[in-house]
Amino acid sequence: MRLVVTTLLVLLICALFLPCPHQPLAAAGQLTVVANETTYKESADWVDRLKENGVVVNRARATEVAGYKSEKYVFVIGGVSEPEGIGELIRQLLKPDDVKWLEEQGNRKMYIRPEAWSPGQTVCIFAGSDRKAALSAVKENQKTWWTQVTSWFDLQVDPTAVRGY
Repeated sequence: MRLVVTTLLVLLICALFLPCPHQPLAAAGQLTVVANETTYKESADWVDRLKENGVVVNRARATEVAGYKSEKYVFVIGGVSEPEGIGELIRQLLKPDDVKWLEEQGNRKMYIRPEAWSPGQTVCIFAGSDRKAALSAVKENQKTWWTQVTSWFDLQVDPTAVRGY
């Protein structure tokens, strides 16, 4: 009888402190946006909206690899031939066939790379033939990345919250 009571007590404690697998975890950490200065400035609308909804957003330069390789949530935005290390970083993260396709003028796409550098990490890459195409990839995939962000940070906000972007 004592074993049954102890077992039930342990199960009850576990149930109270472990998150339910179908529910997102509470906000923890931050979103790191890796982009060059110009691209980051042109992303101000949606970055500001994320911040308004409680997401901590930090910008990193592609050359600051050691500073963001261990971050849990990372957005990389840029063209495959962009300067300041962005193009090179995108080429490292994507498959050669993807890079070749992106080199064609106007091509753009969002890629998701789980555990790109570390376990439990998610890296979203918004890449294009150039900066303009990469920014279009962010805009065109707004619903997808917004869903990712709301689940990561347990936000109760509709994708239209970034309306106007």
